[in-house]
Amino acid sequence: MIATEIGNQVRLLDGLVRNRFGDNAELMGAWISARHDVGPSRSHVQPDAGTPETPIQVGPIVVKSAA
Repeated sequence: MIATEIGNQVRLLDGLVRNRFGDNAELMGAWISARHDVGPSRSHVQPDAGTPETPIQVGPIVVKSAA
């Protein structure tokens, strides 16, 4: 899976960055911030058990003339 491979690459890069820049607090702060931005954010909110999720319907994009 692609997400697993990306996670593995980030962990590898994390070791390299920490080894090279571990004594520089500013760069490490920037790296930690960037490292946590990988991938979409995950919500821990669960939908109500009595309310089924409604799929989003996607239709064609309609462009109307200005005239």
